Amino acid sequence: MSLFAMEIPETHTELVDWLEHHLVGLDLAALVAELAAVHASVGPTNADHSTGEPDATSAVSVLGGHIPEVMDGGLTVLETQQVRALLQHPRSLLELQELVLTSGGAHWDKRMEETASDEFQRIADTGWRRMKLTIAPPVGLSEGNGQISSAAADTVSGDAPTEVAPPTLRLSEAREQRAAAAPARSVGPAVLATAAMFLLGAFGLQQAGMISLNLDQGQPLAHNPPDVPTPADPTPATPAPQSGWGWDRPGAIPNDVAPNAYLTTLAHGADEWFNKRPTDPEGVKKRISDFRKGCSTLIASSHEPLAEEDRTWLVDKCKKWRDKLDEHLAALDAGEVPLTVRAAADETVTKLIKAMRARADGLA
Repeated sequence: MSLFAMEIPETHTELVDWLEHHLVGLDLAALVAELAAVHASVGPTNADHSTGEPDATSAVSVLGGHIPEVMDGGLTVLETQQVRALLQHPRSLLELQELVLTSGGAHWDKRMEETASDEFQRIADTGWRRMKLTIAPPVGLSEGNGQISSAAADTVSGDAPTEVAPPTLRLSEAREQRAAAAPARSVGPAVLATAAMFLLGAFGLQQAGMISLNLDQGQPLAHNPPDVPTPADPTPATPAPQSGWGWDRPGAIPNDVAPNAYLTTLAHGADEWFNKRPTDPEGVKKRISDFRKGCSTLIASSHEPLAEEDRTWLVDKCKKWRDKLDEHLAALDAGEVPLTVRAAADETVTKLIKAMRARADGLA
């Protein structure tokens, strides 16, 4: 077994090519685990909700304003120091891979095609070697117990292509010796090995994005033939009403609590923003729009537990926060990367939560 972290190139060009290959390949998780073991101080990439500051180890923080350029042209637009910073904060590579898969341009599409071809060839070579060993074991089997020699074991588990050694005995003699020394072999292992190779190859193609396996996983087959329509249900079930979240959730804005408890409850409602983390443009836009709708609901509320001064403060703050959310929506419509817009919205929500809690502490 080879360690990917031991193969890190020295030059900038080779380092960029090597890292891009892993970002669109199947071994990124293993690479991240190896790098995390070396850089033990690596933490999660989520923003720190308690301080309101974005995590310095996230891809957004490491790459700064270069994310759109990276999505279009790859890692070649970065300085060597920035590329190595990604390796020093391994979990940022997982976030960067998510960005590449959801927002990457033609450069990343080409990289995925190249890497998919290499990955499939590697999987096919490994499966074929193992099948050959099952069908025709190499010379090296001991006469007494049928154990494979160390050379044969290396052929099974090694990553480099290794040809099976040709037999030194005539086929008829070898067959007679094996028949005399052990019971007849079943053809079952060979069949299973062949099936396993094809399944492994199909799984590799699916992981590489070259094919899609649409399988019914745990779903019962339809009883009606495809050309026979299923009769419509005369009494369709009425869908259950969807409850909101945040400040649109029933009971999120109470009227029978103390002033400090009122603001603390509102802060808890705003914190529900972090319960769902969409990555696609439509999902991020809907999440921000839903939170903005909650702001409007809060502005229109009576705020009965608060004194007049605190009501005025809260409404003014809500209007400013709503305007900030409008800016995030405009950036998304202008083509900004969804995860960049979501990170900016995280900061806005974190700041308003801190402001509400600080005001609540002053009223306690």
